[in-house]
Amino acid sequence: VVNVGGVAVLLHVGTIPTTTTLLSAPNPSAFGQVLTLTAEVSSSSGTPTGTVVFFDGSATLGRSTLVSGTAAFTVSSLGAGSHSITAVYQGSPKFKSSVSAPVIQVVNAATTATSIASSHNPGLIGQRITYTAIVTSQYGGAVTGTVTFQNGGTTIATVTLANRQAAFTTKYSVVGSHAITATYSGDADSGGSTSPTLMEYIEYASKTSSTTSGSPSFVGQPVTFTATVTSVYGAIPDGELVTFYDGKTPLGSVALAGGMAAYTTSSLSAKTHSIKATYTGDPTFEASSAWVKQVMDKYPTTTTLGSSPNPSSY
Repeated sequence: VVNVGGVAVLLHVGTIPTTTTLLSAPNPSAFGQVLTLTAEVSSSSGTPTGTVVFFDGSATLGRSTLVSGTAAFTVSSLGAGSHSITAVYQGSPKFKSSVSAPVIQVVNAATTATSIASSHNPGLIGQRITYTAIVTSQYGGAVTGTVTFQNGGTTIATVTLANRQAAFTTKYSVVGSHAITATYSGDADSGGSTSPTLMEYIEYASKTSSTTSGSPSFVGQPVTFTATVTSVYGAIPDGELVTFYDGKTPLGSVALAGGMAAYTTSSLSAKTHSIKATYTGDPTFEASSAWVKQVMDKYPTTTTLGSSPNPSSY
């Protein structure tokens, strides 16, 4: 029986003495990083066989079978701080047990990276907007603690992490831009970090409607599409653009005047077209779109037939 970190370990006692040495790599390491412990067991006569148990103080980390006198074990769960690691060769009927000298393994706190995303950007007045922060550890280790959300440097919420994420929901009552950041507090094993700034833009809602001058129409005839853009929060400024599309193909852009923009074309082919009018928006009013169906037909024709002479002779 040997004492390892205050714990009695029952060993085999053979006839041939052995020596156990222990190496750890990398040392120092970071929290969450894979650490390899390698024990070499040697003797003056023959190659020992059997099992090596690895300890962190009195806590068992794991065990490994000797292969050609060497046993290796990997671990990534060591917390930040200093750890006294030992390897205990269990011995066999032929070989005596042995314990390595302790190796002091230094585990540094892992660095972290914090990101932030918005559920709606740009958002609207009175709309529920959720900010989600995600904290990633340097080597994928678990992270605990809190995330503090700030708007222009002013704290607006502090949320406890769960599964590496923290979320906060809010509403805005004023149009404008907001500089949102998320700062992770860090914990005993991981350092803190702050996300890049997310610029959140808050706008008024707008509504676009569109009409056609006539559908169906004949190929080559001019057709006019008219878009009307409105908002319950006020008039859309003159001069802002509405872009008309035939499916995904841009047809042209027209400036608004009195909330209306009209586009005329005579180049549509004979088929059914989905015409989209898109108001591009501005810092105050959000973008919006509307669709109208335009059917383009070919011109009708009439064919007549005559024969001459009629009657005729055989």
